[in-house]
Amino acid sequence: MEDVAKIQLASVRLSNTALVWWDKKLHSSKNVGNLFSSWPDFIYVLKEQFYPLGYKQKALMNWQYLRQGKG
Repeated sequence: MEDVAKIQLASVRLSNTALVWWDKKLHSSKNVGNLFSSWPDFIYVLKEQFYPLGYKQKALMNWQYLRQGKG
């Protein structure tokens, strides 16, 4: 699937704050192709906008200290 089509499809599923953010981005550009050059760019900007600060570091620490429990 072409990147622009993926971005358009994903944007349909946005809601609440993400939808408001997307509308502002969309109205500041002529079309979706001008907003992001690729799917990875879209994902990167979306994560940077909505992941809490320190999320990546905390997830990495949790992964490093992951242990199998007794079961």
